Amino acid sequence: MSGRLEKAEAFAAWRGSGSDALLPLRLAPDMFPLTTQPRFAAKPTVGSTR
Repeated sequence: MSGRLEKAEAFAAWRGSGSDALLPLRLAPDMFPLTTQPRFAAKPTVGSTR
């Protein structure tokens, strides 16, 4: 996950915009915004330390 976020930051720098400009974006119209994607990726691991 961190590698993908680093790529997104590099892309934002290449575009000349801050990384905050990427947070509300969606990769496809039916996807959630970037801010929601890491939460969904981490949700199955929360509470699974047993």
